[in-house]
Amino acid sequence: MMLQSVSLRCLIGIVLLCGSNVVAEPLRYKIESNHSTIGFSVPIFGGLSRVSGKFTDVEVEIIFDEEDLEASSVSAVMQVSGIDTGIGMRDQDLQNEIFFNAQIHPEIRFISEGVSRKSDGIYETRGNFTMRGVTREVVLPFELKVHRLDDGGRILGVKMRTELNRLDFGVGQGWKHTSMENFLGDKIAVEIDLWTRTGKPIE
Repeated sequence: MMLQSVSLRCLIGIVLLCGSNVVAEPLRYKIESNHSTIGFSVPIFGGLSRVSGKFTDVEVEIIFDEEDLEASSVSAVMQVSGIDTGIGMRDQDLQNEIFFNAQIHPEIRFISEGVSRKSDGIYETRGNFTMRGVTREVVLPFELKVHRLDDGGRILGVKMRTELNRLDFGVGQGWKHTSMENFLGDKIAVEIDLWTRTGKPIE
């Protein structure tokens, strides 16, 4: 009888311990900007060359549960004022009403509505992408790697490559080069590489 009582207490302890681990999931991750890049590039003059840039003022939050992807999500906010193409005058031009119209639409946002696993390490997230006041549903494929730390924490590495059509959001609509037709390409290549901080339980 005593043995059964001890065994029962042990079983209850194991259940409670497992339960506490479940409660700690999913984990919230924020990117480290010094190890992360949200970049883009646009072809010019029919692909004869490309102009590249990045966003320097970004907040990204990833909530990730390997066992329950329905509890996972991605959100990102990029400040248009943080665009950096390496040329100050061009960066200022991108703020104006023809391109991003930063005075009225200072932020670019993505809010996920779902995360799904396509294969080992390959995922996609579906959600609403808002730029220049226009919101469209997009599907973004990404590769995700998990590094487990000795203290039980984790680091996520995220790699995403995709394309967006700037005209779908009215960016540069009607803009013309002074001497060259079709100077600015429509398809914008998006290249995102994120390194996260150690995951912490959701508060």
